[in-house]
Amino acid sequence: MTLERTGPRRVAAPIGVTSSNAPSQEKRTLRREQARQGIRVNALVPGTTDTPFLRKAAGMENAPDAVWRVGLNQWTKSNVPGLGRLATAEEITAFALTLASDEHPFMTGAQLVIDGGKTAKAG
Repeated sequence: MTLERTGPRRVAAPIGVTSSNAPSQEKRTLRREQARQGIRVNALVPGTTDTPFLRKAAGMENAPDAVWRVGLNQWTKSNVPGLGRLATAEEITAFALTLASDEHPFMTGAQLVIDGGKTAKAG
């Protein structure tokens, strides 16, 4: 686990990725234990994000950007409900930084989904 001190009482610590949206026992325990010390623990659950990893998984890591965009746009129209597009890494990063900032000092123990409406559409 990597810890980075981001202030006198804040620590940004990625604790792993699970394959399901259900919070793991590890995260629930961490949330309870750390809350007493003033440390907030929240789970960020991003939807499908346009990253180099996704390109590689699609077998398109060497494709020109224009070709990738055309294929991605066609695929998302029929396969991505909600906003009908994938998130960018920058959008997910901006949300994570806001969540870790002092702007939300009372938010802890939350599981926050940022998936462009995909989850809402599925329900």
